[in-house]
Amino acid sequence: MIARFDNVSGCRLSLTAVTSSWSDGSAGPLGLCFPTGMIPDLQVREFNQRHRGECLLFCSERKTHFMNGETWLVLLQQLYLDAFSLQRKKHGLDKSHAGLLLVDAWTGYHSRSTGLDAARAAWSATANCRLPDLQVGGWSACCQPVDQLHHVYRARMDMADTAECGFVADLRQREPFARLAIKANGQPAHKKADAKSMPERSLLAWKSVCGPRNCARSTH
Repeated sequence: MIARFDNVSGCRLSLTAVTSSWSDGSAGPLGLCFPTGMIPDLQVREFNQRHRGECLLFCSERKTHFMNGETWLVLLQQLYLDAFSLQRKKHGLDKSHAGLLLVDAWTGYHSRSTGLDAARAAWSATANCRLPDLQVGGWSACCQPVDQLHHVYRARMDMADTAECGFVADLRQREPFARLAIKANGQPAHKKADAKSMPERSLLAWKSVCGPRNCARSTH
């Protein structure tokens, strides 16, 4: 068995994926938070222009991909505002029809430091979207409105990364082991999954998970 630690370039750089779904079970907007220095600014701008209201790639402004109250506000302002606008347009509704955003009990969603609660209230009024003071469930992606979709998404991401390296599920489509060049460290030389291409793979994996035909009714 060959160790896979050498397959992914920049494998120690990770993304935080914030998944969501609409009340009809269709795929909601996807947020992807990355650490400082992982992805070039130009790539971020181009990605966000292509996927406005559908997916947002944003920096944590720290060396970690973990989010905090400030980055949650960025997600509200730069992703969910457009997402609700597109969803209303899809259903022939105007802004007078209020929305509701359910999340888990992560503290960043409810932080009151540095005026974040006032900023969220201002966003709620602008977007005409209610943010309940008391949310359902506990913390993390377990026992939440979108928990099972999130776990399936993570499995699809593993499959996408593995396929990017050439290890597709169908063994007949893989390059025969005997034809792979062997590197000095004893591992076979093969294609690597570039960490900078992770945003596109992440979005494709999410789209493959969630749809009105194959998802249970849930809201995030």
